[in-house]
Amino acid sequence: NLQADNIVAGGQEIYVTGDLNVKGLFWGDYNHGDLVVAGEIAVPVFISTDYNFDHKRFETGDRVRVAHWLWDEREDEFDREQLEALFRPECLEE
Repeated sequence: NLQADNIVAGGQEIYVTGDLNVKGLFWGDYNHGDLVVAGEIAVPVFISTDYNFDHKRFETGDRVRVAHWLWDEREDEFDREQLEALFRPECLEE
């Protein structure tokens, strides 16, 4: 099992043979990265920007508990109001 406060991965492959529990944010960026979890996935905020993961599993909710799922292949641009509700203002400065 892997437990973390937050995870930001930039191209890394992450393979978890058990459960993945993140207290805050999982953000995967860059197309060489890949997330594979054999067990349950519990993450309040999951962001994927050109990062590989089992999106079909997320879509069907197969052992996935994610409150906010932002995926750049599903939306052209993330909704600013949604981001403002999830992040501190200093994290969204332009």
